[in-house]
Amino acid sequence: MKYLIAFLLLFIMAINTKSQIADGRYYIQLANGRALEAESGSFKTNGAKTQIWLLYYGLNQLWELKSVPGEPGKYYILNVGGNKALDALDRNVNSNGCKVQLWQHYPGNANQKWIIQPTTGGKYTVRCAASTSNKVLDVTGGAIDRGGAAIQLWDNLSGPNQSWRFTRSYDSAVVRENYVDLSLNQSSLKHQALIQERGSCTYFGNLAALEAAYKKRGYGELDLSEEFFSIMSKVMYLEPYWTRVTGSNVRENQFGATQGGGSIFWLTDGLKIPLERNVPFIQPYPAIPGFPSDNQRIVNDFNATLMTNNVLKAPLYYGASAGVEFTAAQISNVDEYVKVLDMGYEIDVNINHGEHNVLIAGYDKTDPANPKFFVKDSYYNPPGGRFADRTDRKRLCRDMISSPIVGASYITQVTEPSSFPGLPFMGRWKLDFDGFKGTLDIYHIPGLNYTYSGFGGALREREGGTIIPVEKRIGVFYDVAGNAFRVNGKIEGRKIEFYFDLATPNQRWDELRGRKFIYYLDPTQDIMTGFHWDAIDKSFGGYATKASSFIAHGTAPSNIESLIHSSWTMKWGDRSGVVTCRVGEDASRVNGTFNYGTGSSPFSIWYDAPDHNLLNIRVGTSTMKAKFLNHEQGIICGYDNVLGKILLLYKM
Repeated sequence: MKYLIAFLLLFIMAINTKSQIADGRYYIQLANGRALEAESGSFKTNGAKTQIWLLYYGLNQLWELKSVPGEPGKYYILNVGGNKALDALDRNVNSNGCKVQLWQHYPGNANQKWIIQPTTGGKYTVRCAASTSNKVLDVTGGAIDRGGAAIQLWDNLSGPNQSWRFTRSYDSAVVRENYVDLSLNQSSLKHQALIQERGSCTYFGNLAALEAAYKKRGYGELDLSEEFFSIMSKVMYLEPYWTRVTGSNVRENQFGATQGGGSIFWLTDGLKIPLERNVPFIQPYPAIPGFPSDNQRIVNDFNATLMTNNVLKAPLYYGASAGVEFTAAQISNVDEYVKVLDMGYEIDVNINHGEHNVLIAGYDKTDPANPKFFVKDSYYNPPGGRFADRTDRKRLCRDMISSPIVGASYITQVTEPSSFPGLPFMGRWKLDFDGFKGTLDIYHIPGLNYTYSGFGGALREREGGTIIPVEKRIGVFYDVAGNAFRVNGKIEGRKIEFYFDLATPNQRWDELRGRKFIYYLDPTQDIMTGFHWDAIDKSFGGYATKASSFIAHGTAPSNIESLIHSSWTMKWGDRSGVVTCRVGEDASRVNGTFNYGTGSSPFSIWYDAPDHNLLNIRVGTSTMKAKFLNHEQGIICGYDNVLGKILLLYKM
């Protein structure tokens, strides 16, 4: 019997051991995601309120669990940002409603010891070890959806306001009295100017902040592409004052990959960045022909060469969904920088009247006579220069910023790594609409409003004038004679809707004039197909390709009988193959087979009953619309708007 009892005790101990949480740093959250935090305005002080709030990854929301020596199953729960312990008001630990606060850590105090008890589904209750009546952490009044709801002790009722998840954190901030060092969250230092200075400090500084934000969230040490940032922040830039865009071929954006500034708000406005291995940094960079130039075509000629597949079609892109800009008053107040660093956010700053960009990643005020910021700077200085000491803290040098700061901002939230919708549309296209041809240069995704008129700057009709609330710019179209027409519209997934107007070639960013085009894109083939409508709402077919030339094809009468006993190439979505038609059922329908690389599908084509100029095409079980081009024999264009696929047939 005694052996059975001993075995059962060992078994219970093993279960308890497995259910215990490992020492480390955690975000402590309710099932709805609300996080336990110390109130942001007071978390450095004894008595600071504890509450729930949306998770924003502040150091006041970061908790370090440390096992109590010699007391298995008990933990200290230390607030990293406050450098203090989670503490139940000692005289009330056996009373419902006992205050839970931050207080200086006293290892011997039982009211700072906690027992974390597993329940179900990876959730836990947190019991105060000092409470003989087994009180647990509880959101006051069960208000689990209300930010700022206070934390207290209460009887264990197993409610959702007493059930907590522990999410492992990867934040490595070092916090002591008068000292915060975020350097261990930083990616490795990269030099922007080992060979040639390209004025790329902004891209290095911004991405250092973004890389740190992702590292703290468990994505490891990312190396994001400064080259992509430098290309796209120039290509997609828009001149902020319309009165300066005096003609349809007057430059409104800039040469990609050259010097120029920006801020983290380029990221929060929607710009996302691939990894360095997808778009490596280029040094030295080739000279730009015709620079500087106010000619939009010259700028496009250069920028189109930069928008290669690795730039536009990387597997994943990384970005920021929220950030904060310092006000003019905050910029000149050192205490404001300390407050932000206390929360665990690195600060991207423009110094020397905007001539240089660095990242502040901590401070040291332990010597009041010699306070310092920890600064990450990508610029290479000779020995003895202002930022020469690069070995300190392995990645950071130290310096107190004394040069004038003209801008400061920080990232608070990042996006889930994903594709970059709209990006594959960018670049130079050969546009063939109903047999009329020209060049379509797409250099902007509508809504990504990047300007230099301040962080998150607005487009205006003139300096100091009315703000243009919605911009729809896509690019510019050049006809065969070289005439330019501004193009506006919208991009949704693989669908693009755009307009240009022969009568108003220089339409403003917010206008939609002239011909309306709706095309679908297949990025694997770099082809768009669809329809456009003229002023009397008559529709026509067309396509666009990124190939060096228009599609070469034979001629054939513009009727479906021309498909019989002849070979036509067909592109449907990402499938490319040959259509062979046997016979027509009657004068209005032809049947056959679409043979592509991995198989085949039944094919039918027939005239639309109400509109004899419109074709119905069925591939397998999918039916779509198409048209013969009126001014170019041997080609049919349309789209599958249900599946969002291109549709193109041409005579071989």
